[in-house]
Order: sequence, then structure tokens, then C-alpha cells
Amino acid sequence: MLTIEGQYIFQLGPERRVDANLDGIEYRGPREKAVQIDEIPYNKAGNRNWNSKNEVLKDLCDFYSCSLYADKYCTNKIRPDGHCCHTCVARMEFRQHSLNFAEAKQVLEQVEKGLIYHTDMGIRLTRLDENEAFPLYQLVVFSEEPENYDESLFYSALNSAFWMIQWRMQQLLNAQPHYTTPKIEYSYQRGKIRASMVFIFLAVLLILGSGSYFVFRYEYQHNYRFRIWFDNSETINQMSVVWQQARNYAEERVEVLLNHGIEEEVPTSFAPEVTF
Repeated sequence: MLTIEGQYIFQLGPERRVDANLDGIEYRGPREKAVQIDEIPYNKAGNRNWNSKNEVLKDLCDFYSCSLYADKYCTNKIRPDGHCCHTCVARMEFRQHSLNFAEAKQVLEQVEKGLIYHTDMGIRLTRLDENEAFPLYQLVVFSEEPENYDESLFYSALNSAFWMIQWRMQQLLNAQPHYTTPKIEYSYQRGKIRASMVFIFLAVLLILGSGSYFVFRYEYQHNYRFRIWFDNSETINQMSVVWQQARNYAEERVEVLLNHGIEEEVPTSFAPEVTF
């Protein structure tokens, strides 16, 4: 938008501007009233940011180009409400009665001060509904630079911020605040080894090992060729033990039959020792 003197102030989206040429000077103005102030009544529970509405946000985001830079640092990218692009964040949605929005923002400022020494993290609380009886809120932990994304730190900060807000609300109300179970989603940091991944890997190994054991056992009991092949494949199984029965105990013998390929001299029979 340009002033009468032709000075640049700000740029409007194409769907919300009117271009004009007067005396060789290009002018640009809004389609509606040049100055429009809506008086928004104070609401202790917070108000919806009208710039986040889809029809307005689309015009604003037309001038912002989303890059794929964040793909290097995370997967499962998320676009929080009010943001133009998908990026690496931790996000939470919850509904709550009697949330004092101003007090909650003060709590988040304290949380941010404790995190600023780690990264350029930011925490934002916004209201998503317009005027519902049970307000819906969004809590987001983000960073201006995706390379600073730390999945564990962002997730921990998100939970800490939520519970510190509840602790503060309990102090103000002198009662337990009423809220729904938070719905949490977060981006996955690339290169991070998670306990769930290790558990899945061990579970797969256990399943494969158990399956292999039962298949082997079945084949060994029912497949004669497999049994012969396996018995002949191990050095320790090169010897076959045969018990020969006789008329009396003193004549009974144990014979060890050697398969081909065994060159060591091994006794081939053992007579039991009889004590009278």
C-alpha cells in the first residue's frame, strides 16, 4: 500500500487490494474500508485471532514461499493453526473451562525464559474456536530454525507448559480445573533412536526366532531328508550311538558308529563295568 506521497507502507494480498494509476503514479489500496477497526470485547478465556481464518490466512500466505528446508531435520511435519507452512514442531490441542488466557500467557513467558538458553524455542497459546461454550485451545512449541528442532526437548517443553498452566489455574480457581485429555502430535527428529523403535526391532527378532524354531522342529520331526542333512552337517553329530542288547546284562554293549570323514581314533565300543 502506498501513501499519497508514494511511500511504501505494506503490501496487500491480490484478492484484497485495488491498483490505480493517477497522474502516472501507481496506487494500491484495500478493496474495503481503508481503516476498519472492530471493537473486540474483552474475553477472559481469550479470543480467536481473525487473521488465522482460512480466507484471510490464505491471502497472507500467498506472499510467503514454503521451503523444504525442514525436511532435512524432521519427518511428520505439522502446520499449526495460524502458520503458513509445515515445519518441525510439537503441538497440542485441548478444551478447557475457566482458562484465564492472560495468566496462561504469563506462565508461558516463564517457561520460555528457561528454554531460551537451549535453542530459539518459542511457545504460543491460541484459541481455535470463535465463541463455543467449551473453548478449544492450541499450544505449540516451535523454533524459527528447523535445525534447532530437538524432539525430546520440544515434547518435554510442551507437556511442562501445559501442566504449569493447569497448576496456575488451580491456584486462581482454588479448585481442580476442568479440561479434556490433550491431543498431542509432534514431528520426528531425523537420526534419533527411539525406545519404541528398539522394542519393535526386538519384537521382530523374537517373532522370527520363534517362527524359525517351530519350523525347524516340525521339519526335523516330519522330514526325513532334512533330519539326515542336519545330522550330517554338524561335526558333533558325526557319531551315532547304538545300544546293543544281549542275553544278560554283562554282555550288553554300547557301540559308537563313526561316519565317514572322521579320522581320529575313537573307541568304538564300551563294555559296562559290572560289580559283584
